[in-house]
Amino acid sequence: MLLLFFTFLIGEGILGNEGLPPIFRPETMAVVLMLLGLMIAWKWHGMGGLLVITGYIVFAGLNGRLLLNTPFAVFPIIGLSYALCWIFTRTSKQNCLTIEINEKLERS
Repeated sequence: MLLLFFTFLIGEGILGNEGLPPIFRPETMAVVLMLLGLMIAWKWHGMGGLLVITGYIVFAGLNGRLLLNTPFAVFPIIGLSYALCWIFTRTSKQNCLTIEINEKLERS
């Protein structure tokens, strides 16, 4: 995802948002919101997941359809994963990696 963002950043320029037509500015901000959510989710799963999901909903709403066959389809999957991880850690007092390892050990 960060590679996609940096490719976009290099192609459009760091301050490329001013040169965009007004219709594309909210879409760009939605993508930035999703990427910001990914970075925040490394530390705070719930907040990051919420930002990623919100950014995707805004992006898909502006495009008029869900974008499930594009590279942007990865964003809601990752956002939901972070949100579920946050929910599980709040109920079990363990981190998500510990939960996954414990489940694999119980199956063995």
